[in-house]
Amino acid sequence: MVINFIDTFLQKLLLETVAQAHDHSPFWHEQLEATHEKAPLDAFLLLPVLSKTRAIAAGKNLYNQSLNHLQDRVYLSSGTTRTNNESLFIRRQACENEALHEFYKLEQKQHETTTAIKKTTVFECFNVFHGLPSEQPENVFRAPWMYQVNFPELAFTALEDALVYSQGSIDLVRGSVSALLTLALIAVDRGLNLAKYQTKIVSTNSYELTPRVKTILQQVYQPRVILNSYSLTEMPGSASKCPFCKAFHFGEPPIYIEYFSPYDAMLKLEPTAGAIARLVLTTLYPFVQRTPLLRFDTGDLVRIHSFCEEQSRWGFVPVGRAASSIFVPCDDGMQPIVLSGEFYSIVDSIPEIKRHPHPIEVLGILPGNRLGMPQSQLFWREQTLIIQLAVNEPAHHAAIQKQILDGLCATHPLFKKKLQDGLAIKFEFREILEPLTTANVNLQLGK
Repeated sequence: MVINFIDTFLQKLLLETVAQAHDHSPFWHEQLEATHEKAPLDAFLLLPVLSKTRAIAAGKNLYNQSLNHLQDRVYLSSGTTRTNNESLFIRRQACENEALHEFYKLEQKQHETTTAIKKTTVFECFNVFHGLPSEQPENVFRAPWMYQVNFPELAFTALEDALVYSQGSIDLVRGSVSALLTLALIAVDRGLNLAKYQTKIVSTNSYELTPRVKTILQQVYQPRVILNSYSLTEMPGSASKCPFCKAFHFGEPPIYIEYFSPYDAMLKLEPTAGAIARLVLTTLYPFVQRTPLLRFDTGDLVRIHSFCEEQSRWGFVPVGRAASSIFVPCDDGMQPIVLSGEFYSIVDSIPEIKRHPHPIEVLGILPGNRLGMPQSQLFWREQTLIIQLAVNEPAHHAAIQKQILDGLCATHPLFKKKLQDGLAIKFEFREILEPLTTANVNLQLGK
């Protein structure tokens, strides 16, 4: 069976990963020896999850000491690892290519021609902190996504070059949500028409698109399709939405996935459709060698999807950050009444809520309060849900409260039920809210 082949393949990679980490990484050697287990898999299963804070503290002790830094082209920053290998984008590009192929077939049918599929024209904003691209194909036009005043000019020049090369339309515009949103807002401010590029696909990565951001990208780029993939700085590759089960799967390079309890970092969960779990990932040898991350706690919560027969594996759907989600006791155990992803989508759409300053705005490239994260926080204190917001005065506090409560009731049935049962909620409006850090947040549990 395919599933047995996949399981065997991943287990083989995991065993080699653990062996390499034990032999060449001082941090992992110490952690694995502390389990007192000789079998690599048994030792791995006794490892606690690795938080980003702990990874940062470990520093260079996480490194594979047998490798020269330049050999693997991987670096450690804030406890993260990444390579610039083109294989990182295989799964995302596979989804993009499938969509593009359908466009080309449609165009050929419309023009009653059997000409070969043309070379795809791509514009890409790449993150300079994830390494420089290893090559520059003639059909790919890149601009570095960086917080510098010349970013817009570099990006718009690359877009124009792509348009000239393609002779009329750009097949694919790719980049992080922040990069493509920044370009879109700058274009609007400058009166530039990005629709002239006749973009077929806009493909974003990093975090889930909120309705506000998706609307801006659609209106400004006017693509036929918007694709979104889930990615983390710490992990190579990304997870793309499966066309069959509509959930997310990691592609190439392979990553070992585990699900843990949202509120108990030592409790591993068996995949169950519909369950909310903490996503824990392990990079695999030989795809990541310089900085192995075993049982890395992403800090993200996901809803486990039903088993995908086409992919022969479980899928997941990101639902937000664990640190900003609220769980309360119910008859069937602790359950979430607010998932941060749902809450963020709501507050992101309210213009009166202030945003944390974004570096692009601080540099004066773009006027403020459109790019940064909304200044909002959730707390559970003394049997009360506390919602803190920084707003631009004068603001209609009652209208904002109603919009948030209506939104949460519409997206989360349990929240609506608890509200009807008398859930205590307190709104606190502030002039400014400091952003949360890993040092002062934990998943919050109602008692």
